[in-house]
Amino acid sequence: MTYETSPLEIGLCSWSIGTTQIPRISSALTKLELRAVHLALGPILAAPATRRIAWINAIRKAPWIPTAAMIAFSGENYSSLETIRKTGGFVPEQHFMARVKKTVEAAKLCKKLGIKYLSTHVGFIPPVQNRAVYADFLNRLMHVSDLVAQQGVMLLFESGQESPETLASTMERLRRDHVGINFDPANILLYGHGDPVTAALVLAPWIRHLHAKDCKLHPQATANGWRGKDANLGQGEANLADVLRVLVSRSYHGPVIIERELGRVSIRQMAADIAFLRNAIDHIRQANI
Repeated sequence: MTYETSPLEIGLCSWSIGTTQIPRISSALTKLELRAVHLALGPILAAPATRRIAWINAIRKAPWIPTAAMIAFSGENYSSLETIRKTGGFVPEQHFMARVKKTVEAAKLCKKLGIKYLSTHVGFIPPVQNRAVYADFLNRLMHVSDLVAQQGVMLLFESGQESPETLASTMERLRRDHVGINFDPANILLYGHGDPVTAALVLAPWIRHLHAKDCKLHPQATANGWRGKDANLGQGEANLADVLRVLVSRSYHGPVIIERELGRVSIRQMAADIAFLRNAIDHIRQANI
């Protein structure tokens, strides 16, 4: 089974809909007249074998297109920047093998479902200047991405936890066609790594999937605290319209997937987010970029 979307097709992250149930995801997408979804695999991977088969069959029959899958890891702590720096992704030595195992299981599930991308936060990539630590982490990324590729799936690194320059340098050093980026412009702000438009320019060669997420920065952010909070699309500081313009000018034509960090955003607000994106995309197309 393979899935095809239209250029710049708008969709939703399943975890932003506020449910893990396939019929309810389908209902929300139908109400919003969407068919693209970034699918969280956590509930499926945690289910017993018989229940997992039922999930897979339901997804295959669902009237929507999974543009990518996503996994997170048990033990990750997002309560502050410091806690997620220590606990996130493939950084903690004591959890590395277990998290690799889960990633491979997720890749196998993607293969069964015909999903070509699997995204995750790989953890804070160390600065390149810290040579020994960086080399060790680079080897970890090579190992896990190669295992994912054996299933015919591309591993996408979620952007934001490291600077765009560090992530770009890492992509160049990996030298793997089966590794890419799920770009989240709001994360660039939330983690304190500069301007999303500039980040889009730096990372464009590796961006395969895009989150449309906005945020408003706190006027007095602390060094260890989150630097902003979720915002309605177009009402924050992620400059989404210009991010889209830059990426399209760099030949990005993949999906544009809305992610809302707040659990239960109303269908009405989701519809407003979609309207903002459609207007931005229409302007880009009219400009013949």
